[in-house]
Amino acid sequence: MLQTCTSMLTILMCVITCSLGLYCCNPNEQVTEIVEPAQKATSAVIFLHGAGGSGPQIREVVESNIGNFSQFPTTRLIFPTAKAVPLPGFPWNGQILNIWFSFTTLVENYSFNSDEMENSAKQIERLIEEQVAAGIPHRNICLAGYSSGGMMSIYFGYGYVKKLGCIGAISSYISSSSNVYNEISIQENNTCPRLPPLYLYGGALDFLTFPNWITGMANRLKDMGIQVTYLFQWTGTHYINKDGLVNLFQFIKESII
Repeated sequence: MLQTCTSMLTILMCVITCSLGLYCCNPNEQVTEIVEPAQKATSAVIFLHGAGGSGPQIREVVESNIGNFSQFPTTRLIFPTAKAVPLPGFPWNGQILNIWFSFTTLVENYSFNSDEMENSAKQIERLIEEQVAAGIPHRNICLAGYSSGGMMSIYFGYGYVKKLGCIGAISSYISSSSNVYNEISIQENNTCPRLPPLYLYGGALDFLTFPNWITGMANRLKDMGIQVTYLFQWTGTHYINKDGLVNLFQFIKESII
């Protein structure tokens, strides 16, 4: 409970700082951190950070919660960094930070910069095609992410490349008016391979990504034929926690490893 309160206090201070027009963080270098497995890689996980993060930072968070990556001896783990762009909505107020695409203030039906999303999609697609060229098929690749990284994972997994092994999103949702829903409808009406299963995590104490937004998206995707695994915690906040990550990687194991 103390850890939860401390986390909430930290992000509250960041929100206050940003709303006063001060920058909470400086942009990170656009680097990709790759963890090679002990054996020949037969699967890959691409994990996307949240707003203001980086590949190396999210790698540390993931590893500190799930333990040493040696437990995945044939899985390549890839942690890319998004390009730094201005994020106009509250509480960021124009900060330049690393994010997969910028969006307006978070509401259920938010709008976003489609050009930035396209650029990020190309960056992710290059990483995926590198894995395919190295002998890892699309069905053995998982794209997952936290917060805005999870948003990008869902948009990409169902709106761009629809043949990955699985998709994961922690404290994330897509806009209720997203064209992804139309893309899924078109896919389901054609004789195409099944769309990848989806893992979602949400917390009742998340004041940035409201639980009903995630639940609404999850139900809508289930109705459209997506296999959705949704872990909801009453004590969960917007921050990554161990349960959310451990369950995500168990889902990944069952899906692609």
